[in-house]
Amino acid sequence: MYHKKTKAVLAVFFIFVIFLTYSHFNSSDPEISIASVDYKDPGFKNLSGPVIYAKPANEDALPSYHPNEENLSLLRSTFNGSLNDAEIVKSLEYLNDNHEIINSNLYGGVENIGILLVVQVHDRLDYLKLLIDSLKSVKGIEQALLVFSHDYFSEDINSLIQNIRFCQVIQIFYPYPMQIFHNRFPGPDPNDCPEKMKKEEAESKKCNNWKTPDSYGNYRKAQLSQIKLHWWWKMNYVMDGIIVRYNITSQVLLLEEDHMVTPDIFYVLQKITEIKHTMESPENYVISLGLFSRNYNFYQRDIFKIGVQTFYGKHNTGIVLDNGQWRAWSKCANMFCTYDDYNWDWSLIHMSYDCLPSKLTAIYAKSPRVLHIGDCGVHTHKCSSQTSANKVKSLFERIQSSFFPEKMQITERLSKVPKISKPNGGWGDPRDHELCKNNTSPYFKAKENP
Repeated sequence: MYHKKTKAVLAVFFIFVIFLTYSHFNSSDPEISIASVDYKDPGFKNLSGPVIYAKPANEDALPSYHPNEENLSLLRSTFNGSLNDAEIVKSLEYLNDNHEIINSNLYGGVENIGILLVVQVHDRLDYLKLLIDSLKSVKGIEQALLVFSHDYFSEDINSLIQNIRFCQVIQIFYPYPMQIFHNRFPGPDPNDCPEKMKKEEAESKKCNNWKTPDSYGNYRKAQLSQIKLHWWWKMNYVMDGIIVRYNITSQVLLLEEDHMVTPDIFYVLQKITEIKHTMESPENYVISLGLFSRNYNFYQRDIFKIGVQTFYGKHNTGIVLDNGQWRAWSKCANMFCTYDDYNWDWSLIHMSYDCLPSKLTAIYAKSPRVLHIGDCGVHTHKCSSQTSANKVKSLFERIQSSFFPEKMQITERLSKVPKISKPNGGWGDPRDHELCKNNTSPYFKAKENP
């Protein structure tokens, strides 16, 4: 039996899904062509000059988005919560394929965007508010398409996103979330082996996955597996779905709900992109706008500096890539999906070393333009949730006049190649491997196998 609170949340979630499915049911989806996509990187559109579509004079006066209450009331009275697993996935896939482009009427449609931002979202509303507030202050944000990828449904999170008015927005939903599959794979099945159970005991109990612990003898932990599964699904759906569907040729910036960004992030990205294109084999360079730092003592001093180093763990925040790079990465799907590390970023590093034609090189802002504020999360519970956020807000106020440096230049090239670490484990279950591989290029699979 479901817990009453969980059942209520799921009921609201499915009402939301069914409502959107119902509202789009009679709409005709235009034929989508995927044959002729130009994967060249055009840079930004008019970022240093006048914007293509100016912000509304008074965006706060714009009406808020609210679903049709009459239809919702009707659905509440008839909904019986009897969807099976296949129907759940099908409903979410339908919702994704029939997404709304919020604010397209204000900013001229997605064909006019200058950059695509993709945010992976779970359930940390307070952090997400700070990210959205920081994005609102970015110069050129009205030229962005902002995609939120969810693995958890919350009325408060949905309302926050639906009421964004500073750029165009799309929401997509990971089709296999623990919130729904909370008592069966890919969530935590009660018949799965506990994470720390010894294999001998697991064998005697014959729990579901007793044969397949990770490299260190541990069994899967669903909330960790979901992060990597969601990341890979999101990347494939965005890069092979949204980008192809709308013929988007801009760069893609990857963010998470517990990030904040600087007002000059697009300006800095443009400067680094220009430098990257002067490099030999620029396709091997990954832009990182979020260099990991334990303090910001030299942030203002280094505001104009760029560094170059072999791509490694500290370069995993604020990654920017283009379509051509994704084509190369996606060819390493089997390695990504089977490498025994529950971290998507360390799996990506392993791909760089052992699958891609050449190791990836990070080109990064010494003073990060994407800053991590998530003191509390999957691994940390005894924490003060706002400590890092307050430090970042104070930093932004203190150095606001130093943003948008006139010139940016490479000041360090670190020749030492970091030694690739052993896998962190947590990814030994073949069910995770298969689900991950099945979510590779779902858009193309759907079109090839209607």
